[in-house]
Amino acid sequence: MTATTTAARHRPGTGAAQDARGRLRAMGLVAALGAGLAALVPGDAPAQSTRIACGSTPYTIQSGDTLRAIAIRAYGRGNFEPIVAANREVIQNPALLRVGQRIAIPCLGAAPAAAAPAAGAQDNARAAIVFQPAATPARAATPAPAPVPAPAAAAAPRVAAADPQAGTAAGTGGGDVPIRLLAASDIAPFVGRNRPEGGMLTEILGRALQLAVPGRAFEVSYDPDRSAHLTQMLPQDVHDIAYPWARPDCARPGQLDREQKWQCSDFTFSAALYETEIGYYFRTGDELALASDPGLLFGRRLCRPAGSYAEDLEAEALVAPNVTRVAPPTAADCFAQLVAGRVDAVTMTAETAERAIAAAGLGAQVVRSELLGAPLSLHAVALNTDADALAVLKAVDGALARMRAGGAWAEIVARQQQADALATR
Repeated sequence: MTATTTAARHRPGTGAAQDARGRLRAMGLVAALGAGLAALVPGDAPAQSTRIACGSTPYTIQSGDTLRAIAIRAYGRGNFEPIVAANREVIQNPALLRVGQRIAIPCLGAAPAAAAPAAGAQDNARAAIVFQPAATPARAATPAPAPVPAPAAAAAPRVAAADPQAGTAAGTGGGDVPIRLLAASDIAPFVGRNRPEGGMLTEILGRALQLAVPGRAFEVSYDPDRSAHLTQMLPQDVHDIAYPWARPDCARPGQLDREQKWQCSDFTFSAALYETEIGYYFRTGDELALASDPGLLFGRRLCRPAGSYAEDLEAEALVAPNVTRVAPPTAADCFAQLVAGRVDAVTMTAETAERAIAAAGLGAQVVRSELLGAPLSLHAVALNTDADALAVLKAVDGALARMRAGGAWAEIVARQQQADALATR
């Protein structure tokens, strides 16, 4: 698994970085590669209200068309994968349709087998794990078929759900289109394809989905390019719900940058999947431990393990060239470098840091700053124009509340933390 890396840039929301994000957002919401391209319109509203007949008659792309809208008019639901599979030579990017382009609309029973994506296609580097319901003992030898033809996910491993009481993050299937979740590739200890149950937050969200929408399966795609998750992947309807994301303080818009304001206005955040704190640690006696402004760390060497959550560092501009980021494999490596003087500060989630300090017996040599760091609350998010995803998030909120009250949430967290502690020793 390739760990998530942090792009070197200055404080988000200012200067070139802000302009770049603005261009990404514009690219995700209005695809325009020339006068011949159709506008990309989020949501399910089709350009025309008439039904589209499947079969031998090609459909001509019109201004305002999206593949999801076309699929709704053809099949009554938004799963457009059969259309993509039938038009591999024509549709290079599902988000970009050309006005006047003619595409085949296959009937669902005649959808072709999945073909390999074109070189460089967006889905080529993104694999999904589809979670289906557990089979009953009498049918255990016969796995349930996919709910709808889905060529792009056909090669992905299918994972059967365990008993709901066992705590396995798995969706319960049915005849509906799976809920498409989008996670970071690897953010310790929260998400990761190779982590137990996909990571702590994948298991928590999966259990909540199991309780909230028991009639639907869900699939998890891991994508390391988090910069595109909200600016492109959700607006272009490639996925329904993304996680984990920190929710801005939307009640205080005057303190938010442009990107955070956009997140508040265009997205809905779930209830917290998990709450923690980010801590900053220094050598005992170092005056930097008294710093109250992250800017005082500019020019210093800052250690956080590879693959860890990093958006808080970007928000404080603690990225290159302002600081030198050191990213060894484990928390223990960071603290070993700190006491040896090879880095000036260590920052990571407090529980991970405290475990590493205690395991190495460094309590007398390391001190936590009382002035730096902040609470971190991680959420799932959906685009405000996606009514189905918003309904799922609302149901998830209720399920999370029941999980906390009943102890299921704490059980998952404790087990995942134990697994992470063993992995980072």
